[in-house]
Amino acid sequence: MHMHDVCVELNQNIPLEKILYLFENTERVLLLDINDSAKIMDFAKNLNRGLGGDLYEVAVLRNSIRVKNEKLYFTQAVHQESIVVPENIDAIRAILNIAEREKSIRKTNESLGMLNEHYE
Repeated sequence: MHMHDVCVELNQNIPLEKILYLFENTERVLLLDINDSAKIMDFAKNLNRGLGGDLYEVAVLRNSIRVKNEKLYFTQAVHQESIVVPENIDAIRAILNIAEREKSIRKTNESLGMLNEHYE
């Protein structure tokens, strides 16, 4: 797993509550109250998804999120061995034209047991 510190330039100041809402309601993103990658991997292993403790979602660290001067700062953890799995499955379906985007995402998320599933 590796960590990314992200700085996003916004067009306007956005309230922290709205940022939290967006993270909480975005597919394949987990907003976690965990502060280090080892603990995140322990969390993933407890999901019983496989031998490696696969974490298909991007984990955003809740306590790292800040909004200041029209900039959003946060830290995210990425499990490099498994984060690409859902997108590759969806890409295969898209190439073969066997499922529409939303249907493919839903099917992939359900089959992998992904958390934080939100469908429009």
